[in-house]
Amino acid sequence: MRPWKPVSVVLVAVLGVVLAACSGSPSAPSGAGQAPVSATKAPVGGGSSAAPTSAGGNDVKPLQKVVVGLPTAQSNPLFENVVIGQGLGYFKQEGIDIEFQYMGSNAAPMAALLDGKAQVAAIAQDFQVSYVAGGNPLKTKNFYEYFYPNKWSFAVRPDSPIQRLADLKGKTIGLVGLNSQDESIAKQWLKLEGVNPGEVNFQVVGNDVPAGVAMTQQRVEAILVWDSTLGQFDVAGIKYRVLPRPANLPPVGGFALSATEDFLKSRRDVAVGVGRAVAKATVFALANPTAAAAAYVQMYPESVGQGKSREQAIKDIVTIVAHRSVNWTSPTPGTLWGQNDPAEWKNSVELQGLGDKIKNPGDFVTNDLIKDINQFDQETIKKHAADYKVN
Repeated sequence: MRPWKPVSVVLVAVLGVVLAACSGSPSAPSGAGQAPVSATKAPVGGGSSAAPTSAGGNDVKPLQKVVVGLPTAQSNPLFENVVIGQGLGYFKQEGIDIEFQYMGSNAAPMAALLDGKAQVAAIAQDFQVSYVAGGNPLKTKNFYEYFYPNKWSFAVRPDSPIQRLADLKGKTIGLVGLNSQDESIAKQWLKLEGVNPGEVNFQVVGNDVPAGVAMTQQRVEAILVWDSTLGQFDVAGIKYRVLPRPANLPPVGGFALSATEDFLKSRRDVAVGVGRAVAKATVFALANPTAAAAAYVQMYPESVGQGKSREQAIKDIVTIVAHRSVNWTSPTPGTLWGQNDPAEWKNSVELQGLGDKIKNPGDFVTNDLIKDINQFDQETIKKHAADYKVN
């Protein structure tokens, strides 16, 4: 494989992005193939934006380089709680010089982990399951779940006669892309509601606003959308209605940070630091969504886009991320920040019919680092969020 050469960040307007702690106690609230785009950002400035030197009780440490591979072509506010810790100084607190590389697919971050070109990556659950079922050895583990199920919904026009998934038989359904995780999820959900996926027509409509336009213009009768896509529709004024999900839908499709088993053993403290920085950023973003959006825009000013004010861009990001942030915390009471749910992987294997090839789905995850990751003061982070100056 030809070595990747980081290139300058190419960012687009928020609407144009196409494709996804504790206070005293450590419990959280319940409730490829292309060269990567590299992003290394300095801490944001202005007001009280920089993190307190000892936020969470951690002293500043000598910096160690960590590259994080992300499966999109460019920066995306869907990763807000993963990336803003760089601008807020949380990774630096953990002794980490972080660099985010946007690699354009799930295959690229996986290859980067195995080749040592990245130390941490976010890789879709379905891709990992299919990768191992295809005969590849499992050399990585998911050590920090930063987003819990479920990000998908089927949406239709408000005046559509379609009321439930069973009504989609014989209809045309819009997808982000074919041979994708979205197509797999669509087929799984249709089967759960008694619809043979072979009796529907899948059509590629892209994501975000283009998908909404296809639905509005009746080029498709329904679309499988991400949570953030609904936020894009809200920003763009596209009207929609969400169909009920399948009854007793098992949790599947969460997103986690992965690393090789060797990295987790030999550089455990660094992996803990990455997870802790993301946990802090998540607490910050939940405590003050506007401040989090402002921190994101400060890191990626190109995300404002042409013809839009910085203030409006921040408001739009808040609207979009609000649909996703509800799943930054687990619905299971007592779950710690980043704690993986092994049941998701079992469900993913079963829904894909791969139980004969993957006997131990729990091997995809480890929670060995979670207790240490959660060793920080949530109230200090909340105060940082409250004091953040949105200029």
